[in-house]
Amino acid sequence: MIDSTLNTQCRLLGVSKSSFYYTPVKPFSTVQDIGVLDAINNIYSDFPSYGARRMTKQLQRDGYNVGKKFVKKAMKYMGIEALYTKPKIAMPLGYYYG
Repeated sequence: MIDSTLNTQCRLLGVSKSSFYYTPVKPFSTVQDIGVLDAINNIYSDFPSYGARRMTKQLQRDGYNVGKKFVKKAMKYMGIEALYTKPKIAMPLGYYYG
C-alpha cells in the first residue's frame, strides 16, 4: 500500500479538496422548514388558487418569516402550483365555447 498525502490523492483523481470534503445538504430538512412546508400544504388545501406571492403574504400574516423565493422553491419541491384558468388560444376554426 502506498502512503500519499491527501493533496496527491485528490490531484491523481482529478478532484478538488473542497469536493472531497463536501457533504450535500438535504433540502427542507430543518424543523422550521418542515413547519413551513406543512403550513403551505394547509393553505394550499384551503386556497388552491394561491401562487407563490399570495402564499408568501398569507404565511407572513400567519407569523412565518419567509420570502417569495423560499416559498417558490418549497412549492416546486412539493409539486404544488396554483390552479387558474389557462388562456384559450389556438382553438380549431369554428370551435364553439358555449
